[in-house]
Amino acid sequence: MGGGTTKLALMHGGRVLATAAVEVGGRLIAFDDEGKLARIEGPALLHAKRAGIELSLGAKLSGAEIARFVDAMTDTLIPMILQQPPDDFAKELLVTEPLPDHPKPDAITFSGGVAEFIYGREKADHNDVGRQLAENITRALKAGRIPFKVYDPGQGIRATVIGASQFSVQVSGNTIAVSNHDALPIRNVPVLYPNVKLDGDVEPGRVAEEIAKAHVRFDIT
Repeated sequence: MGGGTTKLALMHGGRVLATAAVEVGGRLIAFDDEGKLARIEGPALLHAKRAGIELSLGAKLSGAEIARFVDAMTDTLIPMILQQPPDDFAKELLVTEPLPDHPKPDAITFSGGVAEFIYGREKADHNDVGRQLAENITRALKAGRIPFKVYDPGQGIRATVIGASQFSVQVSGNTIAVSNHDALPIRNVPVLYPNVKLDGDVEPGRVAEEIAKAHVRFDIT
């Protein structure tokens, strides 16, 4: 759970089965030191519409209006976590396809800046709604709206933008055979990891299916 988006990963046995992303985050709106709106990201306008409030730079929101805004984000996110069909608002806020409706998870864990509040590692206010969003998720967990056991991974990832490092691989050719040296150096090559085992009999259809799923996970055509 980050500033602009929440990413979901459905995992089993150490493998990522599916991923999704939705525009729910703790910094879609931010305030200056006087409490005036200093930042309004595009998706925030949809959440505000759902909450029945108006956003404009330089304006102040009441505590009740901020609560309604965060409630709207929460109401968008929880069905995505529960693998339910997205409603009309969620469809506009989804960055990817939603998670499949199965298998269902046994437990849930969180990372990202908002997660630091969920696990109590962060207390400070950062002039946004990250803390309030975390409080809503915590209440949803306690009330059973998110009916999964919560695990603390022990080490959080403050910035989910760490994913950018996946696209900074350099291939030098020093330890591999390269038939065309003019192609080097190769940079920014995304690596796809199909969930297949190649021991025993190989099923070409299964391999093709998993390669296609890997393309979807990385949003690659």
